[in-house]
Order: sequence, then C-alpha cells, then structure tokens
Amino acid sequence: MQGYFWMPGVGCAPSHWGFTPLDGQRLLGPTCDKVAQRANMDGSSAFHARSIFLMKVFAVHTNSPLLGIVSIFTLCIAVPKIRAQSYSAIDLANGSAAGINDAGQVVGAAKLPGNAAVHAFIYVNGTTTDLGALSAGYSFGNAINSEGAAAGSSATSGSAGGVAVVFENGTITNLGSFGADESQATGINSSGTVVGVYFDNVENSTFAFSFSNGSVTNLGTLGGAISEASGINDAGTIVGDSMDANHDDRAFSYSNGIMTDLGTLGGYFSVAMAINNAGTVVGYAGFEQGDPYYHAFSYSNGTMTDLGTLGGLTGFGGPTSYALGINDAGTIVGQSYTTGGSRHAFIFENGAMRDLNSLVNLPGVTLTTATGVNILGQITANGDNSHAYLLNPVPTPSPTPTPSPTPTRAPTPTPRPSQVPLPSPTPSVSPTPTPTRLPTPTPRPSPTPKPSPTPSVTPSLAPTRVPTPTPRSRPTPTPT
Repeated sequence: MQGYFWMPGVGCAPSHWGFTPLDGQRLLGPTCDKVAQRANMDGSSAFHARSIFLMKVFAVHTNSPLLGIVSIFTLCIAVPKIRAQSYSAIDLANGSAAGINDAGQVVGAAKLPGNAAVHAFIYVNGTTTDLGALSAGYSFGNAINSEGAAAGSSATSGSAGGVAVVFENGTITNLGSFGADESQATGINSSGTVVGVYFDNVENSTFAFSFSNGSVTNLGTLGGAISEASGINDAGTIVGDSMDANHDDRAFSYSNGIMTDLGTLGGYFSVAMAINNAGTVVGYAGFEQGDPYYHAFSYSNGTMTDLGTLGGLTGFGGPTSYALGINDAGTIVGQSYTTGGSRHAFIFENGAMRDLNSLVNLPGVTLTTATGVNILGQITANGDNSHAYLLNPVPTPSPTPTPSPTPTRAPTPTPRPSQVPLPSPTPSVSPTPTPTRLPTPTPRPSPTPKPSPTPSVTPSLAPTRVPTPTPRSRPTPTPT
C-alpha cells in the first residue's frame, strides 16, 4: 500500500508549500488556491493520507470434472442477496494511518506517549512502534511495501522542511533532497523503488521523482512547473498529478519514460492518488468546467469512470468525493461528503459506494477518511477524534440456500402373514417298494416207492425193476 500525507496549512502562499502537522511543524504540500482545496479535504483533521496497496492475487485453476459439476449445480441454486460486510476496529494511535500492506502492517504518523513531536509509526501484530526521526523534529510514514519497508519524510538539521527517507529494519535512510530545498517520499513498491516529490522554494517549482539503486530520476511535467508522484505499482508504473501548459492540474501515469495525461470527468483538473498491480488508477477529478467540485474516479484501459458520492455537498456548495486507495481485487476506499455536509469514509465495491460508518461500530467516532485497503479486505481509516484505525472484516457466513426437498422413499410394506410366502415343500420321494419275495416252495417230497412185492420166483422169467420217478421241479417265480 502506498500512502501520502497532506497537512492542511493555514493559508495559500504561491511561493511555497506550507503544512501544519499536529505539533506545528511544516510539511510539504501545494498551497495555490486550486490545489489547496484538495489538500484541505480533511478540513480540521490533522492529516489527509494518500494511499495505494500493492499486492498480487493468485488465481487457482483446476481441471477437476467434479468441481465442474459442483459449479454447475451451484448455478442452479437461487443466488442469495449480497450482504454488506461488517468490520471490527482497532485503535492504533493518536494520529493518522496512511498505508497498509498485504501482511496487515500499517504505517502512519502519531504523537506516541513520551514523544514531543509527531513520529512515523508502524503497526505489526497488535503493537504500534515508533520509527523515530533523523533529528529531534517530526517524521512521517506515508507508504509501506510487501517487505515491510516504509517510505516517508523526516526533519533533519540540514533541511528546512525535511527529506525523503526509508524506514527499514530499525534504520532510517536519508535519500536527500536532490539539490532542492525539501523532499518527501510518497510511495514504495516491492522492488524498493521510491517515488515522491522535491521542490525548490526559490524557483517555486516542484517535481515528481523516482529513486532506485541510489539514483534519482526527475519525471518532468505535462508542460507546467509542478508535478508530484503519489504512488507506484510493482510493474514500476507511477501515478500522480502535474500542471499542464494551461496551468491546469492533471492526473498522469508514467511508464518507460513517458508521462501520460489521464484526462478529467469533464472539468479542468484531475489528481491520481493510487494504482494497483492490474494498472487501475484511482483519484478524483472535476466533472464540470469552472466548478471546484470533485468526484472520485477509477481509470482503466483509457476510460475514466465517475464513482459518485455519498450524496452530500461540500463547503464549496457542490458534491465532492475522493478515491485514495485501491487493492488488486478492485476495492476502492476514500472520502465523500454526505447529505448532512459531513466528511465520511467510504468503500466502493460491486459497483456501489457505501459509508464505512454504517459497517463498523465506533460509538462517538465518525470515520472521515479511508486511506488504504489490502487483499485481505483490511482498511486503514482516520476518525474525527484524530485517531488512526485498522478495520478488520468480520467473517459473515453466506446464507445457506434452501435445498430442494428430497423425495421421501416409501418404506417397503411388511407383508401380512397370509402374504408371507410359504417355503416350497420339499417333495417327498416315494421309496421304491421292495418287492416281496415269494418264499421258495418247498419241493414236494418224492413219494417213497413202495417196496415191490417179492415176486414169486418163476424160474423161467427174470424179474423187471421199476425205475424210481424223478421229482418235477417247480420254477421259482421272478420278483416283480
């Protein structure tokens, strides 16, 4: 997330940029009438932050036919209405939050206990830590990258207004003022490239710069005498604003040595505040010629889109809103006036702008500005009580769609006893009757032959013997 602090000043002097932090120190910022209006968007607040979150979104793809089936089934279910996300709030410090990275680390500036001046701070895992300063004066943290390195500015004995610095691993690196009077770092990407602004009080000119590997590059202007860089993405594209040859302030993007005018919403000026890794730029722009009214915008693929407002009017008499941060999912945060004329922090997603105060419970506190949002949906915001807050999304379970009733299967009826099929009887096999054997008849005894009477011996005839009769055998019957 990139952030940029603007301190509302007490007056507009064309010869310098003057700002008044919490402790009365002077800080960078334009003070000509037109640009001072956007610098004073926070009114009586101590700070106004510019911010942008730099992150990467990883898409997961699958060729699973099962997941495809699940997706088709989901499409067939009634889609529930979108519910507004709610948030819990953590009070970070008496100060202002400027930027947040994808790890939830926050940078800003606050007057922490024991400090006489406002110092840059970092918030990590529930602890707010003072980042110190180059001298006894102030320091500010304006942006933080994915590695936890913060860019900002610090007062120093060698500069009247402060110099651009990087806070990292407990050390402060002075980037210098590049031969000018003052400088301020406003953004830093994952590779450590720093962007910001330096200016010369004598020449009354300011220039956007980038700083990488110990070398500084002047980004030039759109034809006028002023330019300033507000943020940078991981691809190295820089955004900010510059005066053109007509002395109108115009949003720009800078890539490969070329500064491009992004146009307006129909008015005479525009300011780019942040850019995400998809290349979408957000900021605010005039939407009617001659009127100092601003609308938040998003810019993508050559088209600038008006994001509207929360419906209110500003002290200038017209509707005003400012987009200050965007994440890679396209969620935008910023500030808008309401129908009651109050400044409220907003979130813009799914094509609608919503008041963050309606999504968080902070009794007695109004969130006036949202400065950054990360991929987790965490938001940095500032309240009208001059405190910095971290808003954490409260998990909201999606409503469970009512499933189609599953048809009840009728139970199988228990058959009545008469219906219970009897087991098939085992056929009784008739045994083959054993044939009754007829008793073998006892053969009739042969008759005992009668003794032949003793014949009278007749001397002339020999006696004839009668043969013994053979008994007749009766055939044995065959069993049937």
